[in-house]
Amino acid sequence: MKTTLEQTTPALSLAARITISVQLLLVAAFIGLLADLPHLPLMLLGGLVLLFTRRRPLPVSDRTVTYSLLVAIIVGTMLAYLFPYERGRLGFFSFFFRSEYYCAFALNIAIASCLFPYPSLACGMTLTAVVFILGTCGDVVQFNHVNTRWLWGNDWINSNYRLAFNCLTGIELALSLLLLKLTRQRQDKENGRNLCRWAQAGSLVLLAAAIWGVLTLHKKFEREIRDFEHSLMAMGRHSLIRQLQPRIRPFFADEVDLNLPFWFDGGKQDRRVLLRVIGETAPGYLRARCFNNYEQGRWNNLQEAMPVPLQVTEQEGLLALSQYRREDCLEFPLAQWDIYYAGGFYSPQLPVPSPLAGIDLAAESLSMGQDGQLKPEKWKREAGYRAYTPRQRNAQSAFDLPQEESLVAEQYLILDAEIRPALAQFCQNIDGWEETTSDYQRLQLLVEYLQENFVYRLGPFKDEQPRLSQTASPSLQRRLRRAYQESASARPQGRRPLSVTAAGDPVLHFLQNTRAGHCELFASAAVLLLRQNGIPARYVTGFICWERHPSGRYFVARQGHAHAWVEAYDRQSQRWLSLDPTPPAGLRQYDQQWTALTAFFDRLQHLWNKGLADVQRGFMAMALVSVLQFLWRLFWNPVGVSVALLLVYLQYRYWRRQRRPELLPLTPQQRHLAKNYAAFARRWEKRLHLPPQPERTARELLELASGSGKLLPEELHQMEEYITEYELQRFGQP
Repeated sequence: MKTTLEQTTPALSLAARITISVQLLLVAAFIGLLADLPHLPLMLLGGLVLLFTRRRPLPVSDRTVTYSLLVAIIVGTMLAYLFPYERGRLGFFSFFFRSEYYCAFALNIAIASCLFPYPSLACGMTLTAVVFILGTCGDVVQFNHVNTRWLWGNDWINSNYRLAFNCLTGIELALSLLLLKLTRQRQDKENGRNLCRWAQAGSLVLLAAAIWGVLTLHKKFEREIRDFEHSLMAMGRHSLIRQLQPRIRPFFADEVDLNLPFWFDGGKQDRRVLLRVIGETAPGYLRARCFNNYEQGRWNNLQEAMPVPLQVTEQEGLLALSQYRREDCLEFPLAQWDIYYAGGFYSPQLPVPSPLAGIDLAAESLSMGQDGQLKPEKWKREAGYRAYTPRQRNAQSAFDLPQEESLVAEQYLILDAEIRPALAQFCQNIDGWEETTSDYQRLQLLVEYLQENFVYRLGPFKDEQPRLSQTASPSLQRRLRRAYQESASARPQGRRPLSVTAAGDPVLHFLQNTRAGHCELFASAAVLLLRQNGIPARYVTGFICWERHPSGRYFVARQGHAHAWVEAYDRQSQRWLSLDPTPPAGLRQYDQQWTALTAFFDRLQHLWNKGLADVQRGFMAMALVSVLQFLWRLFWNPVGVSVALLLVYLQYRYWRRQRRPELLPLTPQQRHLAKNYAAFARRWEKRLHLPPQPERTARELLELASGSGKLLPEELHQMEEYITEYELQRFGQP
């Protein structure tokens, strides 16, 4: 009878396990010390405990293999979230591979392969993990990083990196040869053993020569190699940015061109959720960018605003949110909003409600300007953030700094002299403008006038894609399409040029000619008109977040909710006010577009993002609650219940099929014979170095013993007599 590979392959020996453990521990400790990732050797120790305490190898089946891979992926991924990796520590490899994930996965797979009855598989996976990790650690050029998680070794690894890496490579090479010897199958013939020994000796010499040659060439041409690596990294980043540019480009750019407005077409992209906010009430206007300099249709900031003093409280522990509070808002009762980014949204400036009193986020540092813009350094986007505002506020409150009149006038009254006459003439058309001296009343008059006498309109947009004739060659068509794509990708995200642009200043063209435009033109016109009349004002962009999810648990801001508005300084009351001159028709509403399916999937996405954010913040209990809520929402519905019942039924059918032979009624004598035979089979399997197989019959065990060549004829005869007697008493026939 033919035997399977599982039946003929011996389990991993103790010497091989010790060799694998030493190999993996050395590389795990080295990369952990080099990249400040102490969880890698600790994770490996947990796997080694399982390896040495498990007495029998895992049976090979679809279930065991799949579960092993899932555990390896989940453990490596979750620990990488808990121990974030600082980019640039591992040189060239870190620009193309996420080492904190792949190295952990390689170590887990190597340990998992040792649990199966295949020594060759364990050897191959171990050597693969060692080579991958050594390659990851072999090209480090900067040693100015400081380890914050290791108690020892930072100075030593920075000073002795090359010596340590070369010694580690030599040790791993020797251990690899030993492991190959321990896990190879024995040859029956003497000629085969001699040939194998000569092959090993030759491989050792060639490998040593190759390592010496590579190290020598690397040392001799190190500068050229570094230049080549830098060029590859530059090419790789450029290619990656070009491929993923729609995803990673900042949503709010550093400059606003009024001739390139946001292009909202009312389609699927406009309905895409970008932010989810948890709070007692709707946060309203979430400001992200603020501009104070206007020049020829473009808003920008010539210089950074003065910083706001912040009280910083860095929480102790591996994962925790750092608390940043304005020193002038420490005594106020605060309201809070938890804000989470959705997939595909990227903004270096954090959208927050106003007036902001503080914020909690997982970042290395945070700065806040007098204009209310936040700039975090090394912020964990997946962790989200928690914003605080005074409880006594409304959804249209403005940011309350700066408050000094001299500073306000210096920054927010800048206006080009060329457009002042046209702005002054326009103000004469507003009824009651000249008679009113109060800033607050003038703000109301201006907003009402723009909303009642101007029309909100987007487009028409210019279609720049070249129309190719049928006679154009394929190469010319490809070049024209590539040129169009490159010009489109160079524009800020979501912006398209208008078919008719202003010959002069776009704001004057909007006020004097078209009297119709997008929200950016309304806000820009209001800012310039207020400045013309001595009222400080600034241009603000962000989101309007009024829409509540059908579940009532959180609020959403979509791409179509991106907006521009005005913050003006009331000189009589000496406070900042927020005003929105855009007509109500320009404020998009999506409340009635929820369906049961879209609400369900958005709720699942929110629970998933919240669970990941809680892990990043260090709130493990809240993360567990989010996961349980996610599972509850996933299955507690008609479709989920039906799928769960179907899975339970299929599992029950499988269990019954597997258990059916064991459910046959046995007499006490048959049960006693089966117990004695099980002890007999275990004894001979151990003698023959066979993995235990409950499905193996007595005759199959006898055939394996006969073909092994390890038993004497007398032992085979005794074994055959016992099996014949067992079959006769157990089944009634031999």
